[in-house]
Amino acid sequence: MQMGLFDTQVMEIFADPVRYVLRRNPERGRDMAKNRQDKLQKVKTKARELSAYLQAHPGAKQENAVNKVAALTNKLLISEWVQVSAQDRIITISVDEGRLKEVSKLDGCYVIKTNVSKEQLSTEQVHRRYRDLTLVERAFRTIKTGYLEVRPIFLRKETRTRAHVFVTMLAFLLIHQFRKKTADLQITLANMIDSLDKIQTVTLSLPGCIIKRIPEPLDHKAAILKALQITLPTSL
Repeated sequence: MQMGLFDTQVMEIFADPVRYVLRRNPERGRDMAKNRQDKLQKVKTKARELSAYLQAHPGAKQENAVNKVAALTNKLLISEWVQVSAQDRIITISVDEGRLKEVSKLDGCYVIKTNVSKEQLSTEQVHRRYRDLTLVERAFRTIKTGYLEVRPIFLRKETRTRAHVFVTMLAFLLIHQFRKKTADLQITLANMIDSLDKIQTVTLSLPGCIIKRIPEPLDHKAAILKALQITLPTSL
């Protein structure tokens, strides 16, 4: 396979009846490269710590220290291009640049496999639908662990289960619109919800009546309400 196919526009290889759509995500590729270097630094730090230990403890076995560092490279899945050695009780970490370059070739690359015909979806449409899955994943994270926190709930009747999921999906749509309308504010959703949660009424007791007033929202609260196109009443 020509690696250059991943670097151009979305490409497709057709093997009737299966279609393979190829693409490279440069941002994901950079993340993978950074993650790889972070792992390397972790191994180097471990090697320095054990080298210092060997220098301070003449009775300690050099072989055991080397094995510990090697075990860390295996755990981090970088032993394929990282070598561990020791001389005079100093542990050395070396990188096989050729092997690292080979391992890095597929950074950010992905292949989408589908049997949907071209008449139904073009190459670009297949790719876009795949990218849309991130929205679905975020929706489930929001529903299960985010602000809605739907957990396994044991309801006796099917209708009640359906009703519970319906209300949850309705709440998710509200959060989705919330995010969409406030995208330009550069404020996290958690902070916005926390700010709005602090809007409270002030009770005024007058002869013959009680008035509950809502103080005028300021700062973030006012900006959030404006983005949501919500106007609060002055009193309840």
